[in-house]
Amino acid sequence: MRLEVKESGQKEYYDEFLYIVSKYRDFKKNPRKRAYQFTKYLMFYNIVCFLAIVLFAFIYKTLNENLYIFLSGMLIVILLFGIIYQIKYSQRIKDFMNNKGLKIVEINEKGFEYIDDEKNLRIKWEDIKYIIINKYSMCVLPKTILNGFTSISVSHKNELLEALKKYSKENLLVDNSKLYK
Repeated sequence: MRLEVKESGQKEYYDEFLYIVSKYRDFKKNPRKRAYQFTKYLMFYNIVCFLAIVLFAFIYKTLNENLYIFLSGMLIVILLFGIIYQIKYSQRIKDFMNNKGLKIVEINEKGFEYIDDEKNLRIKWEDIKYIIINKYSMCVLPKTILNGFTSISVSHKNELLEALKKYSKENLLVDNSKLYK
């Protein structure tokens, strides 16, 4: 099966894909889990960090213990790194969305191949741990990270299912789409 994708995916697709990449080890251990949007995940932790800074500042003001001002300072540094990280990944998603080049996904008897203007990833069937279907993305999780990760939008779900049936690789499929209803 050869799939040519000319349009770029939705923001949610790239956001979800980045979350799965960041949680690769967790998904490798337990593929039957819900994937979230990475920028919302980062935003949650930044908010928690900010609230902890406010709490420690309040405790310092009340108790006048230097430990709490030190903890607040550490959390401020962590929050700054979190904000920079979030800005970096928001920009990365925009870059993904602005990439208008042709992307080719080929599934054959040897495995899974992804080709675009910048890279060419080939994954043999025996090197694939899972193919996970989520709300916006279908991700190919390799057993070991070689060259990178690949995924396609769920709008191509039927084509992927047909190809997996054709090559008798349904055992690699983990359909998490029911977790999003």
